[in-house]
Amino acid sequence: MRVMSRVPTLRKKFTNAELSCGREVLTARVPRSKRVWWCCGVAMEKFEKEIAPKIDETLRNVDLGYADIFVRLYMIGSRPNSSRPIIMVCCTDATVRANAETEIRKSGLLDGFPEYGTGQSALPLEQRIVSRPLVGKEPRVYVQTSKDEASLTPSVAIGRSLVFEGQSCRYHATGGAIITIGAEVYQLTVGHIGQSAGDTDNSAEPANEDLNECRFEGMSDDEESIGDLSADLVDTTSRGSRSPDNEGFWGYDSQSGIDDLSETSLSTTPKSGFPVATTQRGTGPSQRGRFAQNRSTSSPSTNKASPLKVMTSHVLEITSLADRSADGPNPSLDYALVPLGSVTSALARAKNEVRFREDDEKPLLVREVAEVKASETRILAVTGVGGPSTGVLIPGATYFRARGHRSFQKLYAVQLDSTRVFEGDCGSVVIGEAGELYGHIVRGCPGTTLAYMVPATEVFADITARRKTYATLSMPSQAPLTTATRPSDDVADWVKSSRSPSPSPEANIPRAHSGGHRVSFDTSLQRRVPPSLPRRDPRPSQDLHGHAMESPGFEERHRQEGIRASFDTLQRHNQVLKAQLQAKEKSLKDQQAWIDELELEMHGLKSGVHNQENESQREIKTQDLRKKNQLEAENDKLKSQVREVLKIAKEATDDRVRLLKDEVKDKDDQIAEWRRRYQDADRRLARMRENLNDHFEANRRLTEENERLRRLSGIPQQATSQSDSRDRLGDSQRRR
Repeated sequence: MRVMSRVPTLRKKFTNAELSCGREVLTARVPRSKRVWWCCGVAMEKFEKEIAPKIDETLRNVDLGYADIFVRLYMIGSRPNSSRPIIMVCCTDATVRANAETEIRKSGLLDGFPEYGTGQSALPLEQRIVSRPLVGKEPRVYVQTSKDEASLTPSVAIGRSLVFEGQSCRYHATGGAIITIGAEVYQLTVGHIGQSAGDTDNSAEPANEDLNECRFEGMSDDEESIGDLSADLVDTTSRGSRSPDNEGFWGYDSQSGIDDLSETSLSTTPKSGFPVATTQRGTGPSQRGRFAQNRSTSSPSTNKASPLKVMTSHVLEITSLADRSADGPNPSLDYALVPLGSVTSALARAKNEVRFREDDEKPLLVREVAEVKASETRILAVTGVGGPSTGVLIPGATYFRARGHRSFQKLYAVQLDSTRVFEGDCGSVVIGEAGELYGHIVRGCPGTTLAYMVPATEVFADITARRKTYATLSMPSQAPLTTATRPSDDVADWVKSSRSPSPSPEANIPRAHSGGHRVSFDTSLQRRVPPSLPRRDPRPSQDLHGHAMESPGFEERHRQEGIRASFDTLQRHNQVLKAQLQAKEKSLKDQQAWIDELELEMHGLKSGVHNQENESQREIKTQDLRKKNQLEAENDKLKSQVREVLKIAKEATDDRVRLLKDEVKDKDDQIAEWRRRYQDADRRLARMRENLNDHFEANRRLTEENERLRRLSGIPQQATSQSDSRDRLGDSQRRR
């Protein structure tokens, strides 16, 4: 088993993580030190309200490829109190799931939820094989070996086979709840029963090694091999018997395969290859078809398949569908309406009830559409192939995006206790202990006890929005309803008691228990004595003095008079009730007509309001467009003016720069000229100093020569002194 590269561990711890851990999910795709739980509580509530819509919006506009994608929140960790919520993106295409997880990370939608992590896996962690739509090809064949076995067939309406003629073969699904829309009656089933084989066939599965790929935040790098965990699991289950919980969650025995069911063995017809129920005979209690409680120990040679003629009331061939979710705004809901005619037609007389024997006087009535609870709910799934089976409805939605679709659809996992699902079980209703309709099965893992359903609340809301009128569950009105208390610890006990061929009188006595649910059932088939009818006293009649009356005729006449009086009273009451019923029916019709008129008026008002809103929106958009164009024109004008100003400023700046450069050049030339002139003047001054020094030297020599000549010639000293004074004065003046 191969484990992909790991990502950094989450740093933010989830507060009170153990309160968000539901039932444990047994899977071999996580490391040895990690465990997986169904997420519930605060973590699931925050995910569904704040994170899941953002994921749907993020991936809606991303082309991820043609593949089915699951998004599910799990609690993963070594212990419940240290676990963290991990958003797993599951797809058999590694590229698709990697791109989806990358888009979720890049969008930043988890920036405000640092305690949540992400991961990716080839399959959801609860699946061992690839799930698919459970539409069947070729109608199923019922098999029985005794009258009791035939009597175990569930209600002729709920759970019956719906056969649809396709282009290449016959498709069949399971009939769901009976609903009334106006004056017409329909039966719910899945929408993909009418699709082509290419749209519903998901048989192309990747190699087995690809289904084991899994990684998530918090998967440490030093974990042991996942294959070791798988081997340990197999070894553990081989050493000891498997508990019911473990068997329910694995739901698939690789040793025996899908041919070894807990209730019946399966053989294969030569033509269609569809599993056919056969009866196993052996020692011990007689086996009762697909509701047998004990596995037969007989050899395969004693198993004998004897196909029976299918009862026409248990198979309904349909040629058209009234409404399909694929034609509406929510194609992922996967439902269709099978028309049964008006309320007075024969097909429309079917009841929303589940019977476990033909003479079952206390059937389970499907009474109301209910939302999926935030905690685990015990349910009864009326599957078409395996029959009614108890199970658990897992809280928290699994978000599923089918190939070719853009939006995600909420699916809820259903874990059956014993019965496994097969092709043909799509459309099976999932109901609660008190008759709540939670949804119908649309896909699952064939050969296992795991299935997925769409919620009935969303289906009925979509039907109401499309039909512009309310859809209601069809209820029987032949007899009043009574209420009895039944044990709530396990519906299977009630199912077993309902199947008993000869129940004892004490079987119907309510047992004392705590936390029991109120389960309603129809008692129209029970024998009841009118309350006003006197019962015969086994003691002999007595006179006023307490002595026994010896005349038997008096007692008989008295009893007949009492019966006649009671009969007259009941007849009068019956007439009054009939009159009241007729008045109520007339009032109901008037109210229905008034409601229809109000709905038409409301529809007209809504259309007018919608048109006005559209007109106002168009005007607003036109005004906004005009303002936008005006602003864009002004913006362009301002941009052009700015460009002109910038151009002028640039030209002026360039001219000024050139002028300054010329001025600097002229100044440099002037400075150079002044420097040259200064150097010339300095050179002339130096030459003049040299000439002056030469002149002084010559003058000194001349003075000395004159002095010498005076001495020789005898010139007086005074004259010489005056001459010397004049010479010195001239020298000083020259120096200055």
